[in-house]
Amino acid sequence: MVVICPRCGQLGYLDVMRIKGREYYRVIHLVADKRVKHYIGARDTYIYVNKLHKLDLTNLLNQDITLLIRNAVDNFIELSRVYARSKQSDLKELLGKIKQIMHTLVMCAENLEKLYNELSSELSESEIVESE
Repeated sequence: MVVICPRCGQLGYLDVMRIKGREYYRVIHLVADKRVKHYIGARDTYIYVNKLHKLDLTNLLNQDITLLIRNAVDNFIELSRVYARSKQSDLKELLGKIKQIMHTLVMCAENLEKLYNELSSELSESEIVESE
């Protein structure tokens, strides 16, 4: 199956490889008569990573980035609550990390809004060109 590679953005063929009974995806490209293989993840979820991090990680083609971000933030909040209850002496450090994450999320939201506006503008322009 032809797909756009989530690692490099080029067209390639989706390949499934089996290792120890599990299936993994990679995209194969032909570049200057050489085969380039980009690993993009497990066909299903990463069982042991998910048990530890609770992020529902999967391959780059099927990953729900919104859910991943939400799970990461929710997990950090829950761990911070547990940490704050058990180690009162490190609250200042924890507050610093929380402040840093809040700042990062605000910056990310601003960048996402810029991207949204850019893409919306491109869509509007292409719709205008198509209607002429």
